[in-house]
Amino acid sequence: MNPHNLAMVFSSCLFQTKGHTSEEVNVIEDLITNYIQLFDINEDHVKQMDTENSFITKWKDTQVSQAGDLLIEVYVERKEPDCSIIIRVSPLTEAEELTNDVLGIKNIIPNKDEIWAAFEVIENGELERPLHYTENVLEQVLHWSSLPEPGSAYLVIKKFLTADTVKLYNEKNAKDNVKAGYLKYKEEPSKLLSGNKFQERYFVLWEGNLLLYKDMKSSKPEKVLPLSSLKLYLGVKKKMKPPTNWGLTVYSEKHHWHMCCDGQDTQMEWMTSIFNAQHSDMWPPAGKARKQSITKNPKIGGLPLIPIQQEKNTSKTRGNAEHIKAGKLTFSEQDDNDIVEEKNNLKERAHIVAQCLERKEEKVRNHVKKHRSLICVEDTGADIADLHQSPYKESRTQKKHENKTNTSNLESDKLPPN
Repeated sequence: MNPHNLAMVFSSCLFQTKGHTSEEVNVIEDLITNYIQLFDINEDHVKQMDTENSFITKWKDTQVSQAGDLLIEVYVERKEPDCSIIIRVSPLTEAEELTNDVLGIKNIIPNKDEIWAAFEVIENGELERPLHYTENVLEQVLHWSSLPEPGSAYLVIKKFLTADTVKLYNEKNAKDNVKAGYLKYKEEPSKLLSGNKFQERYFVLWEGNLLLYKDMKSSKPEKVLPLSSLKLYLGVKKKMKPPTNWGLTVYSEKHHWHMCCDGQDTQMEWMTSIFNAQHSDMWPPAGKARKQSITKNPKIGGLPLIPIQQEKNTSKTRGNAEHIKAGKLTFSEQDDNDIVEEKNNLKERAHIVAQCLERKEEKVRNHVKKHRSLICVEDTGADIADLHQSPYKESRTQKKHENKTNTSNLESDKLPPN
């Protein structure tokens, strides 16, 4: 609500009148607009109010919590009690939104060359995978119910790769149109006679599929795994007894495939290659604005804030408040003259309102006096009428009395003497 509408609402309360005249509304509007100068608001208070208004503006379209929101626990960098936060996630929240919200709550400002991402961690921390920035968070969380140990799964926000590393891997993938190489491989549940042993296989990443060959000379793949239906995790479960520490695990609905690499560089190259094949990119394009969540109060315990100023307020005072926030406000003689002139205008408007109120009160008093005078005139007229009627009644009474007396005298005269 802008200052003018606020003034129309509160003018009647503050002036104890009907509050529909332009003078009253203008005075209240000036008080709202120029409250910083009139009430000597300090700089820290102005900054705090600006911060509150920025959050209100950000979430003004979602004042009510959306149906279907879920409270989840998210960790920052590592799974420790001090690093956890309870956050509200809507059915539409994406991984990028979750990451930016958590970083904002924790006051973490990533460097330009750092990439922070949300990771899904399962199997008691043995397997983890970075969520693509467009993946739906709530959908992934609900899938945990199908895991053997759903309680061991969690989300963590941490650094993923540097921008230079991602650029390097992308350049390698661009040069090599087909990613291929030997990896140690094991399927779960196992269908091979070798049982629990890892076998060397030749893998080829081509046209959205992961092809598994017995060796480089084989012409027909043993397996064709479509990447669109797979989830790729970093790591291999310890009970699988992996031959190296740099493994990859591919999940489908019914099967798991474990692959081990010779080193960390090979592991990350395969991971980025498969990730790019699934999503065509790893991170939002450069220059794209960070996507923030539209969910009201993503952090539990957030207090509702009351807006004092609005974006539509383009008065000079709002401009001064913004300069104060930036620490660049300098008061010159012209500014002092403007402030004095504004205060004089406020006094003049207040005087006009006072005169209007006095005139209204005078009209009311005159109306009361006129009403009372009319009542007095009516009472006086009634008294005069009574006075006029009273002698007439008395004369008639006297006449009747005289007539009776005369009649009695006449009758007495007519009586015979004794």
